[in-house]
Amino acid sequence: MGILNNTSDGIHGIVAVLYRALVHFGPTDRAKLIELCSCGLDSGDGAPKVRNALARWEDLGLFQESPKGMCIPPDLEPHTKDNDAALTEALRCAVLSIVFTPRNTQDLWGTEGSSDFARGVAWWLAQDPYRLDTGTQPLLRLERSQVQIAERRIVINDVRMSRLGEWAAFLGFTWSAQRGRFTPDPTEAIDRVLEKVLAETNQEMPAMEFVQSLAAILPVLDQGSHRRAVEAELRPDVWGATPEGWVSQTLGLALRRLESKGRLRLLQRADVGSALQIPGRGGTSLRALAQFTHVLRTEVTT
Repeated sequence: MGILNNTSDGIHGIVAVLYRALVHFGPTDRAKLIELCSCGLDSGDGAPKVRNALARWEDLGLFQESPKGMCIPPDLEPHTKDNDAALTEALRCAVLSIVFTPRNTQDLWGTEGSSDFARGVAWWLAQDPYRLDTGTQPLLRLERSQVQIAERRIVINDVRMSRLGEWAAFLGFTWSAQRGRFTPDPTEAIDRVLEKVLAETNQEMPAMEFVQSLAAILPVLDQGSHRRAVEAELRPDVWGATPEGWVSQTLGLALRRLESKGRLRLLQRADVGSALQIPGRGGTSLRALAQFTHVLRTEVTT
């Protein structure tokens, strides 16, 4: 089953407790780890919740079994063990590095791995972030209106929608300023992988190459494989595709926010033919808010 399927496997707080326990205690016997991480949970079903979450995320590659016990794979270990905020950020980056891999999303429309999360986030990021009603019931109605085939329904019910919201916010694909509402905006997720696309400060890349490189790492973004697969299932009479030569409203919002944070610069060189346009609140039907031919990674100064 996927990571949104129920209240056992899909609670990111339990995954965070497991991750922190293994960071602090090192390799730990499976039964002992479950016992440690079940403390404080509702008696009776606490241990099964932890056991299920551990098994699910072991399958996904966040945890692994070693001769000394359960542990975190070396490439997913945090750089520091003493800073709480850094541990949380390390977990976010670790999950981002595995949740969209071909191994975990082999069948995007299936129920295994993290396919349910991938298609859900891809669908949210294909929407208009300025007009989207993000209440649970409005989203479920929107899904029914946009998806052509019942077997291709994306999130399906309110429990899965809630789990999707929790993970999307945790990983940086949405943010919320009001309880029960959110804005689809991948700014923080992109920021977490930016150095994988532009490894050096002051490194410059053509706009289209930058978007494609981002999509290779986060395939729920524009031109990503998961995004294209989800968009192919949406009814064109109730959902508008991003025209050629434009970025989507969600990606455009993220790029402008990253520029305002000093993480990158959107440049316009003389070769205007390769420019990508950024829509504003009115979408692609109105004049572009900005356009760029290249992206430059900048160094944040304090």
